[in-house]
Amino acid sequence: MYFNSYNDKNIKYIALTAADTGKLGQIESMEDWRIQTLNDLGFDFSNSFPDIQPIIFKDLPSTRNPATFATYKKGILFSSDIPKGVVLKAFLAGIKEQFKHIIFVDDLRNNLDSVESFCQEAGLTYQGFEYTANAISLPLDEKRVNFQIDTLINKNKWLSDIDADKELASS
Repeated sequence: MYFNSYNDKNIKYIALTAADTGKLGQIESMEDWRIQTLNDLGFDFSNSFPDIQPIIFKDLPSTRNPATFATYKKGILFSSDIPKGVVLKAFLAGIKEQFKHIIFVDDLRNNLDSVESFCQEAGLTYQGFEYTANAISLPLDEKRVNFQIDTLINKNKWLSDIDADKELASS
């Protein structure tokens, strides 16, 4: 739902999570559970690469559970706690699609640094944003967030919450 308007602009997007894969307790598939949870919240990442079947990166075993592996499924990369830049590199190499620019949002600095290192190594331009939801008051202002994302996509510029609110108020 949230990203579907970008499909007609040929903008590719995926989720990249540190979550493990495989069975955990009564959950048969952590991947399917996470995908369903995100879908229930209105986040569907499957549209950017609809023809790519699930990929299990057998050369990237989980650091928490060596019996499971970094995996791609329905628009989501599950890193199983492998550095996210390493997993993104493996995914892009596996799909053999060329990109020029990566925009990455994460709540942990080490994940931002990992993806930035990969982008530098690959010669890709990179914009990283540290998402600090726990440092802001909730509920999330969806109108503001959508405006910020639209501005980023259409004008290649990120607006702070204050700047976004000013522009929204003046329009």
